Amino acid sequence: MAGSILDRFKEAVEESKEITTDKKIRIGIIGTGWIAEAHVANYLKCPDVEIVAAADLIPGKAEKFCKANGIEGVRLYPDHKSLIDNEQLDAVSVCTYNKTHAECTIYALEHGVNVLLEKPMCVTLEEAVAICKAEKASGKILSIGFQPRFDENMKMIRKIVQSGELGQIYYIQTGGGRRRGIPTPYGTSFIEEKTAGLGALADIGCYSLDMVLNAIGYPKPLSVSGYTSAFSAPIRITTRVIPNTPRSSPLTISPQRSSASRTTSCSTSAFPGP
Repeated sequence: MAGSILDRFKEAVEESKEITTDKKIRIGIIGTGWIAEAHVANYLKCPDVEIVAAADLIPGKAEKFCKANGIEGVRLYPDHKSLIDNEQLDAVSVCTYNKTHAECTIYALEHGVNVLLEKPMCVTLEEAVAICKAEKASGKILSIGFQPRFDENMKMIRKIVQSGELGQIYYIQTGGGRRRGIPTPYGTSFIEEKTAGLGALADIGCYSLDMVLNAIGYPKPLSVSGYTSAFSAPIRITTRVIPNTPRSSPLTISPQRSSASRTTSCSTSAFPGP
């Protein structure tokens, strides 16, 4: 029974298309931290893409990053503005701290550059509105780094939900957690107010939210409520103590265009680990 239902959603395998490399897409990397490695690794798999520039606020970091990731002939800049002002770019990857996502993205769009923006999109509603206005005014493409929605399983879930096979979806619950707690091996920018601005919900919960919202067609929310908690703070990281750190963030959304409600709860300390 289940097999016969799923058979309805099988797709024919598409033939791969030949990629022309006569004119390569020129990419700039803004922010050369850990997450930028994933962007670079996938750009390098594309024969029609060329990484031409990189920028980072920390002196020497961009140069070290490019050498470590095998990128040659890349021009280096101390900030996003100098990179965008001095390069002829098709697109940039914004891989900076959460709190600087908006300013980097808006500047790029205003200068006619397409943007792949790392999640979370930004840290305030006002910033999100400003980013969307900048995209609309520029006529360029803005994409947020929610790649899990393109996973084959998630594409299948969306297809099944949209088909109506499951009937009317009225409640969805999602969650997320890290088995080894806060990702401090990559520094504390994930959790410090001056850089992250948000807690676990922005770090990992946004993936859960995007996957289910995308599956049901992103209905317009009627109300959103939530809270952050630092229940186990202070958190000791080597010799530093970071008090009042947002570690868990439950959120409830009640949409306007469907009768479904969604609840998500995420924490960076859900599973104790070494």
